[in-house]
Amino acid sequence: MKKNFLLLMGITVFWLFVAFLSISQSYISSRVRGNDLQWGLTFARNIGWIVWALLTPLAIELARRLPFDRKNLISFIFKILFVGLGFAILHFWVEFGIKYLVWIIFIDPSPDMVNEFYSAFFYRYHMNFIIFLFIAGSAYTVNYFNQSKNLEVSTSRLQAQLATAQITALKQQLHPHFLFNVHHSIIGLVLNNDNETAIKMLTQLSDLLRITLDLGDVATIPLRQELDILKLYLNIHQTRMGNRLQVKYQIDKHLLDEKIPAFILQPIVENAIKHGIEPFARQGHIWIKAYESDQKLYLEVQDDGPGLKEAESHENGNGIGLKNSKERLRQMYGDVASMKLMNTNPGCKVLLTLPLTITLREAKM
Repeated sequence: MKKNFLLLMGITVFWLFVAFLSISQSYISSRVRGNDLQWGLTFARNIGWIVWALLTPLAIELARRLPFDRKNLISFIFKILFVGLGFAILHFWVEFGIKYLVWIIFIDPSPDMVNEFYSAFFYRYHMNFIIFLFIAGSAYTVNYFNQSKNLEVSTSRLQAQLATAQITALKQQLHPHFLFNVHHSIIGLVLNNDNETAIKMLTQLSDLLRITLDLGDVATIPLRQELDILKLYLNIHQTRMGNRLQVKYQIDKHLLDEKIPAFILQPIVENAIKHGIEPFARQGHIWIKAYESDQKLYLEVQDDGPGLKEAESHENGNGIGLKNSKERLRQMYGDVASMKLMNTNPGCKVLLTLPLTITLREAKM
């Protein structure tokens, strides 16, 4: 409603300004010739500009009802020309009718309007036709830009929805993968008649699943919540492996409220256990670190296993967990985030680089 009101006000002001320019030109011309300006006659002959203020919304509506058709261009041109010719006639008769009233009120009660009629028709009709085409063309141009803008907004919205759907799909791939591994471990304990440990693991798994289901499709969670979930996961492995698995945390406490992708650390830790700890009888260590530098958040998961083989990429993991983690980072942050794998002699380190949140940057200022 407000937008339409502003449009009508703009149209009115524009045509009043055109009328003012025309009348002022007549006034200056009369003064230069040393004549007095006949205000009534001048106003009557410029009444057409005021009529345009009244009829321009109608011209815009006609253009809206006759949309530009690129596929049937010839047919569209004939239609718009026909409408323009009719609109020019409408404008002429409205203008002449108002002019006649002004004439008999302010100039001559018994005017001879025949000469004025022909003069006005041959002088104004073609101009009215051209003005209508200009208004229609302006309406088509504005509509084109509005459609382009709406299309751009719709495209951006669809891209965001697609990215969210892709992230959700990646997370849903991780959950069955994780559950399969834990389920396999529990079966192994049962087969070895270690029922007490198996029951303990099932209880821990139940707690972990409850938290996971409560989160649903949440994209990001605070670092402290991610660590709590990770500790539940590691408790399951420590129950099974005992002292063979040692976990150490080095977390900057002021980063605990920093938002990170949900479940981003679990597949990385799982990979470290699978390749760096589990295959060996010795005691193994995993270090989990979180720190900041240069307005970026760094997350590290390091083990003291044999490290990467030469054939393995230092940029990508071979498992579905690491591949999905990297893809999730790309979907959520683009080139701002990264995941790198590197040998540390001994062991392997996965380094995640994420952007800091605005809240944290403001809190440190």
